[in-house]
Amino acid sequence: MNRKNALFIEIIFAFLLVIWGYVLLSSKSVNSNKPSEIFKDNRELRIDDDITWDEITISGVDEERLIKNINTSDLERIASLLQGLTSEIGEREREDYQFVLEGKWYRYILESEQFKKVLRMGNKALKPLYLIVYKSSSQGLYEYICCMAMERITNYEIGNWINSKNFLELFNNYILNH
Repeated sequence: MNRKNALFIEIIFAFLLVIWGYVLLSSKSVNSNKPSEIFKDNRELRIDDDITWDEITISGVDEERLIKNINTSDLERIASLLQGLTSEIGEREREDYQFVLEGKWYRYILESEQFKKVLRMGNKALKPLYLIVYKSSSQGLYEYICCMAMERITNYEIGNWINSKNFLELFNNYILNH
């Protein structure tokens, strides 16, 4: 497959992700932007007492403090696992376009060993995941998977996040208001 065809498939995949997001948004009731109304079932974040989010302030994210508070080996492990998963999904997508059209990629993520390993890391995976999304200039599948992991680790489900940057904005609002 040449580069032009691969680019076309990637564009189609991105387009389908956007459409899927809008379908999910339209299937849920519209909430206001009050944090207490954004969180599904008004559940509290399931974060142990040993983790704090001092890096998130009204002024924004203290990036230097965030980086200082991250275990580099955890960050590297998470990045490696989820980049590998993203590559696998890309390969599957190129081999079988139905993989994307039928939404099989979502179940593939949830059932993958890489995703499960990140989830088993628990709270120690949260700040590395946050940093990956925060520092990324993209809002693609890799960042989406990181947000999915954060949701599952924290029990933090926002029904109306549109992309990874929007997820972080809502996450920050929650942290600041609780």
